[in-house]
Amino acid sequence: MNDAVAAPALDYPQSTGFVSINAGTYDVAVDAIVPGGNLEGVITVDDITFAKDQRYTVVAIDDTDNISEFIAEESAATPGADEVAISVLHAATSVEGINVDVYVTAPGADITGTSPNFSFDFKGQADAGALPAGEYQIRVVAGGDTANPAYDSGKVDLSGFGGQKLLLLAVNTVNSTTKQTSPVKLVAYTDTAQLELIDTRTTSGARVVHLSPDAGAV
Repeated sequence: MNDAVAAPALDYPQSTGFVSINAGTYDVAVDAIVPGGNLEGVITVDDITFAKDQRYTVVAIDDTDNISEFIAEESAATPGADEVAISVLHAATSVEGINVDVYVTAPGADITGTSPNFSFDFKGQADAGALPAGEYQIRVVAGGDTANPAYDSGKVDLSGFGGQKLLLLAVNTVNSTTKQTSPVKLVAYTDTAQLELIDTRTTSGARVVHLSPDAGAV
């Protein structure tokens, strides 16, 4: 920001958390760290105004060739002590160009024939408002196939986030194990940290190696 490094070596999909800056106008640049060196200025935005007493989430969105800045809005709701206010952003290029439906329900609820809580495409954002801080199941459905959701969070317990605002981003899965199950995962951002929510159907890989030379077959 203004030629000073504000967030060094920020890895995918990490966040700095909210930090305090002086209100005013800034030139913002993002350099990509890639094999073989840095790509300087993959995002350059001049004259971004940060107003006093406001909170901004600046997201570097899209693949490196098309990366751009996106100002994500947090929920406009003010949560009570037993509520959590949630805003959701579709930032997954793996399902870019596909309108998806998002269902936020009680765990195990049947979503067949029901209306989604909201629908959006890439870079779409929705304010879910203030919800009771309890247990939920979040499913992302493409093409109306509610029997086989593209993403299924399983049971998610939000009771520990009472009184907070969460920004939920749908982002690409990046390793072979998670990608085999779903092209996307959710990342929940609090004011200071982030929590990755991979698809509940994701499996683990394991192998056994026999290295006891005098044991014979086991």
